[in-house]
Amino acid sequence: MVLSTETLAQLKSRQRQVASHWQPVDFPLAKHVPRRRKKVTQNVIKPEKPKSSAQRHFNHQKQAVKGKAAGTGGPKKAALVAKSKRINTAQQRKGAIVKKRSESTNKRGIKATTARAAKDKESKANATIRQPRGGAPGPREVRQKASKEGPKKPGTWRNGTQAPKPSAVPSPPASTAAADAIACDLRNVVVLRHVRLVQRDIELNMDKYYVLQLLRAADGFYVATRWGRTGTAGQAKLWGPVSTETEASAELDARFREKTGNEAAAIDGVFVPRAGKYDLAGAPGSRADVRGGRLWQYWVDDGVDGKRVGWYDYTAAAAAEVEAVWSEWRANNRLDVRCVQSGYFAYRIDFNTMTQTNVTHPARTQRRIRRNVETA
Repeated sequence: MVLSTETLAQLKSRQRQVASHWQPVDFPLAKHVPRRRKKVTQNVIKPEKPKSSAQRHFNHQKQAVKGKAAGTGGPKKAALVAKSKRINTAQQRKGAIVKKRSESTNKRGIKATTARAAKDKESKANATIRQPRGGAPGPREVRQKASKEGPKKPGTWRNGTQAPKPSAVPSPPASTAAADAIACDLRNVVVLRHVRLVQRDIELNMDKYYVLQLLRAADGFYVATRWGRTGTAGQAKLWGPVSTETEASAELDARFREKTGNEAAAIDGVFVPRAGKYDLAGAPGSRADVRGGRLWQYWVDDGVDGKRVGWYDYTAAAAAEVEAVWSEWRANNRLDVRCVQSGYFAYRIDFNTMTQTNVTHPARTQRRIRRNVETA
């Protein structure tokens, strides 16, 4: 197709008109946003639980069957399934046996505990603890035991004889065992012999006593013993009664020889202390009046419990214990350092330096002490 000159001129004119009306558009450039990479994580293979040898053998056979042809897989697979069932059954049977043994052990333990509790309850029901009279601490002894004949009648001794009736106003002398809280439930008692022994090991914080007494009561003669840690009531036991004083005295001498390694003549003669044995504390003296604890005092200068600097009184019980060991030191100069229990704490008392040290407390506080004889 051939255009004429006029047609070409018209087309060019049209192009110029369109070009004069066209305006370019300025588009803003888009920001470049980087693509977020996916986090690549490695597959963590968890360790399998250890299997038994039978289970491992079963797995190997199972893998071998899978690798073989399909034609031979049928019977093999059935055999492996049956073997797996047998293994599971054996494991279940073993677990049942273990569970049964555990239950049997628990039943035996419960049965033994129940039997022990019943035995303790029966022993408590068949025994009556001796109770002190007049409020004084007494020995915990079994007064009577159950028998086929039944419990003993009240008001009788252990040998079956009738116990004497107490007087209207009982007033035992100060030197009787009732004053020492050994045979406070006996009446008309007279102390014929009194021996106090002491065993100490200061480095091990050991300080214990052993008291021997020969008693004459209304129904015969007794040997009373009391032992324990210094500062405590301890335990007590009553031997007898016997009809003669000679027999009871022989029993006391035998126990003295066993505890000290000395003959009974050493009580009033020459006493030789033996290693690992009790020492003689000396003749018992009358307990001094501690005047409510004011006889013994301790010094405070560290503000403990908000106390001001000065001397403070012992409690009455603590003052009585310190006065007792002080009297023993005066009678036997080997007993210069003692360990006395006072409640929860234990104190090391040195009469040479007149100090006390709390050996139970971690601080091991040491204080001065004094015997305040000037107190009215």
